[in-house]
Order: sequence, then structure tokens, then C-alpha cells
Amino acid sequence: MTLPDLVPYGWTDRWAALFAAATDDPPRPRAEPGRVLRHDGAGLLVALPGGPRALPLARPVDPPPTVGDWLVVDDGVPIAVLDRTSLLSRRAAGGDTQQLLAANVDLVLIVCGLDRPVKAGRIDRVVTLAWDAGAVPAVVLAKADLVAGVDERVAATAAAHPGVDVLATSVAT
Repeated sequence: MTLPDLVPYGWTDRWAALFAAATDDPPRPRAEPGRVLRHDGAGLLVALPGGPRALPLARPVDPPPTVGDWLVVDDGVPIAVLDRTSLLSRRAAGGDTQQLLAANVDLVLIVCGLDRPVKAGRIDRVVTLAWDAGAVPAVVLAKADLVAGVDERVAATAAAHPGVDVLATSVAT
């Protein structure tokens, strides 16, 4: 199934095969695939073959969809989530429930501004979440044009987080 509108969102032969399997039994001739772009609690913004559309979560979907999920959408209603390749989640604040952050991600960018102290503990927590999700973490040190000694800060951050790429960026340069 070739869907050029969905290719920029990550549509591949793998997703086409999973979608075909999900819509074969029972047959769903009007179903279409979509990728969750935004989750608004009671509704989703979903990239569909005809373009992004807001869809209500009219009925429960198991597992609950999150940003990045590929869905089976039948008659404008999300009815199923395709098997995920990764799931970035954390423990919800004030409880032991899981808060879904994003699904089907390959890379997690941890952005820290150099205009304030770079917190190693925060980086460690997000790096762990990324690895646990099956994604590759990378640290982006932003606002490099605002501070001196950027190369030393990059080297120190890389030394404190072995195996994680560290990159400095600047809007000015």
C-alpha cells in the first residue's frame, strides 16, 4: 500500500504490512492508516492519507494511543493501535501510573540551554527513558552563541554521559 501523503510521517512497508494484517480480520474495506501528531485528551490530531484531521476518541482504544502511534481509522474513528517499535514513557507525577510520552521514535533529543547550568541528573533520567524505550538518546546544547567555552562544555557533558552523542547549536551561527 503506497500512501505518499504519509511518507513524510514515517510510513514504510513495515507499517503497511501491519495495517493490512489489522484490517484483514475482520475485513475493514473503508479503514485507513493514520499517525497521531497530537493528543488532546478527548481527541487526536492524526495525519491521514488526505491530510491531518482532528478525530474524537469516541470509544476506548487498547492500548491507549499516544503521539507517534500508527492507527487504524475506520469511518473517522480510531479503532486500533498498530504494534509499536518503541514507547517513551515515565511514571506520572503523584502516582504509580504510566504516562505515555511518544511511540515509534528512533531518536530522543535532550535539549539543554547553555544560558543556565546543564543538569547532569536531568540528562541521566532522560537518557535512561530513551534507552528503555528502545530509542537512541542525544544531547543538544542550545544557545551556544551566548556563552564562552562551548567546546569545553560539550566535552564535559560527553564525558559525563559516555555513549551519548553531544552536539552544540546556535541560532546565530
